[in-house]
Amino acid sequence: MLKDRKRGGINPSNFPGDDTLAPQQELQIHEEGLKIQNEELQQAKREAESSRNAYEELYDHAPVGYLKIDQHSIISQANLLASEAEFAFLAYST
Repeated sequence: MLKDRKRGGINPSNFPGDDTLAPQQELQIHEEGLKIQNEELQQAKREAESSRNAYEELYDHAPVGYLKIDQHSIISQANLLASEAEFAFLAYST
C-alpha cells in the first residue's frame, strides 16, 4: 500500500479501479435503503389488512342491517343481518 505523505494515511487515488468503488458503494447504500423501505411497506400493508379485516368483521356482525345501494337503487352489498332479513322478507312476501 502506498501512503499519502501529507496526511500519513492511505491515498485512495493510488488504488486501481477506485473510480468504480464509489458507484458500487452508492448502489449498495441505495439497495439497503430500498430493502428497509420495502420492509416498512410490507408492515404497513399487514397493518392495513388487519384493520380492514377488523372493520369487515364489525360490518358483517353488526346488530343492525346495512345495505349498500348503487345509483340505480340496486342493492350491491349487504351485511349478514341485512341479507338474512332480506331473504326473510322475500320469503314472507311471496
